Amino acid sequence: MDNNEFHLGRLIKETAKKQRIGPTELGLMVNTSKQNVYGIYRRMSMDTHLLAQLGQALGRDFFRDLSESLGPKVEKELRQEDKIRRLSEEIEELKRHLHLPG
Repeated sequence: MDNNEFHLGRLIKETAKKQRIGPTELGLMVNTSKQNVYGIYRRMSMDTHLLAQLGQALGRDFFRDLSESLGPKVEKELRQEDKIRRLSEEIEELKRHLHLPG
């Protein structure tokens, strides 16, 4: 996935295409219609049960893909939270040093 937004539907479509599994066949594998498969391809997110079925049908752990795509974002948020915490502590220390009210 090249862009910044992780798109499950596109990944599922690409995976099926690489395996030469068309929407009709994939629909049969997960007990849904070809039209619903086209809808799945357009979804950025989906129900976990459906994602598990698609992963089993296509032999791919889409949950791992999703988790890996979220890793950098979560790490960045944790770094930002840590920085906010440290700056808040520094502000409180400066207030105590300057004898300012809380």
